[in-house]
Amino acid sequence: MIGFNLIMMLLLEVPLLGYLFAPERTEAGIESFKDWLARRGRIVATYVAAILGGLLVLRGVLELL
Repeated sequence: MIGFNLIMMLLLEVPLLGYLFAPERTEAGIESFKDWLARRGRIVATYVAAILGGLLVLRGVLELL
């Protein structure tokens, strides 16, 4: 539980610290990531869904055995 919360907070805190120490560079990095996500977001989401689906199928098969 603590590990999950730490990871979730890192996703929020790292950009905020970036804005504090290097606002221009952070803004450029975030814009670059948003552009990349706009171009490849659907492909990434497809891969993530396929991997999670495969893991769930594998878990179901293992539970049957």
